[in-house]
Amino acid sequence: NLSSLMLKVMKTRFNIVLAAAAILAAQGCDNALNPVLDNAFYISEASSSNMEKVILNETDGASVSATVRCGTLLDSDVTVRLELSQAALDEYNRRNGTSLQMLPETSHDFKACDVTVSAGHSTADRVLVHVSPYTEEMKESGIKYALPISITSISDDILVNDAANTEIYTFEQ
Repeated sequence: NLSSLMLKVMKTRFNIVLAAAAILAAQGCDNALNPVLDNAFYISEASSSNMEKVILNETDGASVSATVRCGTLLDSDVTVRLELSQAALDEYNRRNGTSLQMLPETSHDFKACDVTVSAGHSTADRVLVHVSPYTEEMKESGIKYALPISITSISDDILVNDAANTEIYTFEQ
């Protein structure tokens, strides 16, 4: 009979919706494997994507940046260390099947540095990095170069957002 068939279909749909709601509710719960982060440090440029392609101008090169941020205003000053990370680049290459190589030191002016997020703020001053145009040798090599800027340490017990602790810039002439 048509009405009993319709009732079964409606019950099945209700059960599916109920099961989906239960799954979503379970996913939203706190657990030890996925702790809720009240505050974490990250590189602002990496918050939407950990990789950005930069086209180098033939005469001027290009500039890139790294801005350390945290989720809330701080009660005290916190110092964050930024460094180039070969390990982060290796992990990116492994995950994505790429073979990016570290940009040679002579091609950029980045130096490992400490930045401070001051009390009452959530952002440190932006670190600007100039990247020189490729040399003829670099152009001819066919190598894809990258500059992986990472948060490597923090002076406080605040966590680092692992999903956005490194920004990898790739370059093309």
